[in-house]
Amino acid sequence: MIQISTLTSPLLKLLAYRSGLFIAIALSGIAHQKLAYADTSSESPNSSLRTESHLLEWNGHPVFEFREKLGSISAGDRLSLARLHLETAVKNTTPPISEHVRFVATPHSIDFYIDERPIFSLFDQDASGLRLQKEWLATQVLGNLKTALSAGPSTLKPLPFGLSPWVWAALYFVGYLLVVAFLLQGFGVAFRTLDRWKTSAAALRIARYLRYFSSDRIFNGVSALLGLARFSSIAIATYLTIPLVLSVFPWGATYAPKLLALILDPIKEVATVAIAYLPNLFFIAVIVFFTRMLLKISHWFFDEIGRGTIRFSGFHTDWAEPTYQLGRILILAFSLIVIFPYLPGAGSPAFQSVSVFIGVLISFGSSSAISNAIAGFVLTYMRPFQPGDFVKIGGTTGNVVEKGILVTRIRTIKNVDITIPNSAILGNHIENFSTNARAKLLILNSTITIGYDAPWKLIHELLIQSAKRTPRILENPTPFVLQTALNDFTVSYQINAYTDDASLQMDTYSALHAAIQDEFARAGVEIMSPQYLSIRNGNDTMLPKSSDGPDGHTRAPFEVHTVNSQ
Repeated sequence: MIQISTLTSPLLKLLAYRSGLFIAIALSGIAHQKLAYADTSSESPNSSLRTESHLLEWNGHPVFEFREKLGSISAGDRLSLARLHLETAVKNTTPPISEHVRFVATPHSIDFYIDERPIFSLFDQDASGLRLQKEWLATQVLGNLKTALSAGPSTLKPLPFGLSPWVWAALYFVGYLLVVAFLLQGFGVAFRTLDRWKTSAAALRIARYLRYFSSDRIFNGVSALLGLARFSSIAIATYLTIPLVLSVFPWGATYAPKLLALILDPIKEVATVAIAYLPNLFFIAVIVFFTRMLLKISHWFFDEIGRGTIRFSGFHTDWAEPTYQLGRILILAFSLIVIFPYLPGAGSPAFQSVSVFIGVLISFGSSSAISNAIAGFVLTYMRPFQPGDFVKIGGTTGNVVEKGILVTRIRTIKNVDITIPNSAILGNHIENFSTNARAKLLILNSTITIGYDAPWKLIHELLIQSAKRTPRILENPTPFVLQTALNDFTVSYQINAYTDDASLQMDTYSALHAAIQDEFARAGVEIMSPQYLSIRNGNDTMLPKSSDGPDGHTRAPFEVHTVNSQ
């Protein structure tokens, strides 16, 4: 007997231990099931075999216990997703939240929503595992969810030192006042220090170093920044104090997190987006760096071409600057095309719509500017004139003072600056008096008409003498005269003279005309264009006085006889 009891005693203890463990597991399963369904008395026969609980709770109230897995999604994953969706929906829904809860039945599931935000779903496996109808189960879960959402937090953390919420609210408010007073005092000291610094030697040295900013502007800018920092600090302290005060009251504990979320959520979102954008930002920085390097190299290259240090056959030095500007536009455009997909929101429809709208506005609004720019580049490479040339474009005559990409400015002899769009110049004829004035000389010409009674050889001699006595008219090559027309009553004589100064041709013309008047007056030749009726006797021809008539006889004078009528 002693041996038998000795052998059976450990066996009985083992059986008793395992039986107790089995009973404990069974009771735990029953307790979990009753906790999940307050109004349900049915039990799943398998509940006693489950040791891990996946119970969804809110404010200490049970909502539903996830037991079944869906494919590769375990019950624990379903619980985590449901809790995450429920927290997000509650945070973004206006109380009372229980009025916004609903479910939608589909052929394979029943989906629970808070407004339009999905929370979780019940499937056929969940109902069959509990041996319940899916619709009845959904009704019970909906009631549990409304109860949990309508109830406040089941427990509040006890306040320190056993003080009442009103005492803590007063303490928080006093602390807020102390913080605001400290901020006002600190910023007051900063403003007074800045006021003293305004007239210090350091401020004057900084102003001289910056050159474009006086000490007053620097002071006003720093003062504005300090004022903004003071306002922001007090506003942040005020906003943080409000949820802190509400959190000590049971009725305000629900609203305190929402007030904090209004600021913290955007900050978190901005921080998350900024961190995620860092690779794109690094790519943009690399593109900008290489673009700047390429622009500097191209600027140095074309600057050396403009100075004549680097030369290419057929490439003029005055082409260097416009070619650099054109290349700069192409480089910047290519860089922008590469960077554009990496800009924040570049793929969003709103960004693309705004980009298209801006592009259309630029296309319609800058059509004339683009045509002028294209005409400016064409004129640059055509080289019809250069700054300083004396030209005539359409009806405008003067010196070119500026040759730009969009417009060209001409200063007339009356000292009037006229701006002409390059597209108008490209579509008009251009007379350049300075191109060949120094190398091949410029021929000035003026036409006068003299009657047939003046010998043409004398007229030639007088015109040439007048040209030689005119300032800025060259004696070599010798001026020459052309008889350009034999009119009804006069002969047209054109004096042609050479000059190497095209910009003062108006003064030269004026001096030439004065010299012609003086020479003709000294020679006794009248300058006029006669228009008259000649009464002749019909016998002699009209020849110059110094010319002999046919057969060596002279002209017979015209005779007038008076008839006495009595």
